[in-house]
Amino acid sequence: MALPPYSVFDARRSRLPAAGVLTSAARMWYDGGTGGMEVQFKNKTEERCIRPYQPDDCPRLAALFYDTVHTVNARDYSPAQLDAWAAGQADLERWNESFSAHHTLVAEQDGQIVGFGDMDDGGYLDRLYVHRDYQRQGIAAALCDALEQACGQERLETHASITARPFFEQRGYRVVRQQQVERGGVLLTNFVMEKVRPCPGAAQQAGAALRQWEKEKTDR
Repeated sequence: MALPPYSVFDARRSRLPAAGVLTSAARMWYDGGTGGMEVQFKNKTEERCIRPYQPDDCPRLAALFYDTVHTVNARDYSPAQLDAWAAGQADLERWNESFSAHHTLVAEQDGQIVGFGDMDDGGYLDRLYVHRDYQRQGIAAALCDALEQACGQERLETHASITARPFFEQRGYRVVRQQQVERGGVLLTNFVMEKVRPCPGAAQQAGAALRQWEKEKTDR
């Protein structure tokens, strides 16, 4: 499948080395063959980028989380389970602390936040959500590629929903076990999944580069 006709217009702003091999879906959304983290693309109507999280993003990320759970995940979970998972009353202070402690990236299209993901230093992918109107466009793959390549751990882990399990299986994750998670007295099924990667040294270098890039962005 041919890549869409995006052209790089500010790739020089990237302070990271080439990101390496990206999934084809991610390339379709954000890479365009140049690599690097802060590369934006546009065609006649769209501008797209992946950038570091900022505290002002938190309310919009919480709203996107709630909306995504109650629409995209509705085919695999009951209304009661969805309400227990995302009650619509997020503690924004705690969310911001979590996002700030993790490596958190935000995907934007035409100035609108269309997805986000975060991973801690231990290689645990905590959250990965894409706006319901932007599903299956490579956004989750682009975020996941960036987070994985920035992590210095050999072993990566996530707790995937029924909905997200096929996505992670396509990325090379395997199911360690199925589990029932209790939320407000309601049980939800998810899957502990892991991916073990070779050559963690290269990943550590990419992770150090991302942390330095995020620091410089914050300091500017």
